[in-house]
Amino acid sequence: MAAVCDSSPRDQREVFTACKWIWLTRRVFNAAWDGDKVDLAEKSGLWRVYQDKGSCQTRTLDKYLHVETVHKTPRWRNVVRTLDFVLKHTSEQSPHYQSLKQAQSDIQNWVSQDKGRR
Repeated sequence: MAAVCDSSPRDQREVFTACKWIWLTRRVFNAAWDGDKVDLAEKSGLWRVYQDKGSCQTRTLDKYLHVETVHKTPRWRNVVRTLDFVLKHTSEQSPHYQSLKQAQSDIQNWVSQDKGRR
C-alpha cells in the first residue's frame, strides 16, 4: 500500500481506476464465458501467460487486479483494449453489457479530460 500512499492524488486515482476497470472486465468475462484470468489473457492476446511450475500464470494482469501492485502509471492501452475485447464479445442482452458500455464511456471522458490538461 505504500506505493499508492506515497503517490499524488492523481496517480492514486489512475491506479484505482485501472484496477476497477480490469476487475469489471475480468468479472464479466468470468461470468459470460465461464473462463478465468488465464483464459482472458490467452483469448484477448493482450496479456502474457507464463508457464510456472506446471501451471499458467498471468503476472502482469495480476498486478492490475490489486491497487497495491498496479504500476504508478498504468498501461492504459492494455486496460482499454481488454475492456474493448470483452465488450465486443458480450451480448447486448447480457446483464453486464451496460456496465461495460458505461466504463467505455468513462474511459473516453477520462482520456479527453487528460489531454486537455497537457
